[in-house]
Amino acid sequence: MPKEWKGSVVSVDSDRVMVGETRRKAELGNWQGWQRKVSDVLETGYPNASFTHILINFAIFYFQDTNAALKEFRRMLVPGGIIAFSSPISIHAMDLINIARRDLLDPPPFPLALPAMQSNRITTASDLLQNNGFDLVVVEEVTYDAPMDNPKMAAEACSPLVMNVGKGWDEEKQAEVMESLKVICEREWEAGRKEFLQNVLITVGKKRD
Repeated sequence: MPKEWKGSVVSVDSDRVMVGETRRKAELGNWQGWQRKVSDVLETGYPNASFTHILINFAIFYFQDTNAALKEFRRMLVPGGIIAFSSPISIHAMDLINIARRDLLDPPPFPLALPAMQSNRITTASDLLQNNGFDLVVVEEVTYDAPMDNPKMAAEACSPLVMNVGKGWDEEKQAEVMESLKVICEREWEAGRKEFLQNVLITVGKKRD
């Protein structure tokens, strides 16, 4: 999402907390006409051809029925509309979350994996779109460092992932993991590790007529 988006932006998620997370981004990015909606993807109620662009990001791999979700997104896009999603290949934040869980839980759990790692393959990402009414525009692997100004910001950057991978945890457990993350991020910061390396596959498609 560009830092300043001139069109109307709608944030939709079935999790109220995740929808609330976009408020901060909307304020920082000066998004115009920002709206939010708490809803399952199949029950948004938006009419056909409501949007020119749909950005799914990592959420693509959390849908109970990915094909049904993609078909619904296609319905909501205008002719030639653009859809994009990201497949995490590796992400430093996930390593930190696993460290936090290992420190908190007894016995230590097996590491959480990023969702649907097999879907990171270029052919699989392409097939997802092409089998659901989209033409593939581009699939590109991107590696970048996400600099953090301070340990607190680093911990906050992990919070959306904590909410996603910890959907089965109660609020107390999520809070414990976040507190542990703050300590871990301070330790990382003091050791001179001040950037989160992220390796991501970006997949972009265009609605097929």
